[in-house]
Amino acid sequence: MRLDRRDMLHGAFYLAAAATAEILVPRRAESKLGTQQLERVIPLVCGNWRAHSEPEDTAPERDDSLAHTIYDQVLVRHYRDAAENVITLLCAHGPRQTDTLQLHRPDECYPAFGFQLGPMSRETITRAGMNPLRLIHVAATTAQRHEQIAYWTRIGDELPTSAVTQRLAIIRAAIAGTHVDGLLMRVSNALPDAIAARALNSGFVRALLAAIPAQYLPILLGSRVGRGPNA
Repeated sequence: MRLDRRDMLHGAFYLAAAATAEILVPRRAESKLGTQQLERVIPLVCGNWRAHSEPEDTAPERDDSLAHTIYDQVLVRHYRDAAENVITLLCAHGPRQTDTLQLHRPDECYPAFGFQLGPMSRETITRAGMNPLRLIHVAATTAQRHEQIAYWTRIGDELPTSAVTQRLAIIRAAIAGTHVDGLLMRVSNALPDAIAARALNSGFVRALLAAIPAQYLPILLGSRVGRGPNA
């Protein structure tokens, strides 16, 4: 990702303001998820995809005290279509995003587990009345395993597409005196053909967004209609 001079100046401003933001009052918390449960928000049927039981193999996801501090809900589901293709979905919600406690982005946590990441690409997906989604695609491989991943993150009402813009979204909220929640949505499959694997993930995400009731969409995409994601 290339940042132009304006982006760099904005970044410097927000980073310099981070310390001041920590003492701003009043403090308020905003959560798109609220009291909802992810297992109710995410449908069991998405188009021709249906949830089914699979061995719990969703790596990599840290299972330590820090992860338990960051996330209050984690949902893992496996979906199968009529052609017997399998998609693994992981949805993780963090109730309070700060510079030190924030969502683990796949582009950061996969390499920490020994995966090599291929080039990233982005695809814009829209649903009427909601923020456009820039879905991030990347392949992750080890000697024993290959995954084609698609994911996005939501911080408050923003959809950051990099670690830098994710931190800036958190800082902007802090400057406004608000602790916002965050959501990580990740889907993956193990098809050997990269083009087919990416298309499978993309098709599933489109089916998922179409299947979710309108009142739940802000949980996944934020609620600022017409405001696009950060590049």
